[in-house]
Amino acid sequence: MKLEYGNDQTVRASVGVDVPLSADWSMRLAGTATRADGRLTNVATGDEIDGNEYTGGRITLVGDAGPVEVEFFGQISKETGGVGELIPLDQNFDPLYDWDETYFDVPSEPEGQRDYKIAGLTLSGDLGGGYSWRSITGYQDYDEPE
Repeated sequence: MKLEYGNDQTVRASVGVDVPLSADWSMRLAGTATRADGRLTNVATGDEIDGNEYTGGRITLVGDAGPVEVEFFGQISKETGGVGELIPLDQNFDPLYDWDETYFDVPSEPEGQRDYKIAGLTLSGDLGGGYSWRSITGYQDYDEPE
């Protein structure tokens, strides 16, 4: 178990536990959560932007199924946050280039959510005579709602 505190009001907590299931099988459960305030300041409102929150969990299962070594993991995570729109300003705080100031009626903090799902399965075994085999299969799903 670990608890951290850092710059930009960042708080991170992590926990993991190993669980023996039998002489040949074990499982690990782990989770993490992070929250951070923004590192950027919206000069129009004075609000901090670019904050984010992240939560995730993972399960790993390792063992032997007869002559086959098995390692499976599944992981899910969710991240929420936004970086806003960076507009370069001159020394008078006027936008550089040809930025259209009517683009935003009200300055806001764009938010986004990203969901991840990942799974992997590795199977391996010994063929004898100095030869072995291994099969690695994975799955990944990423979703970023508009």
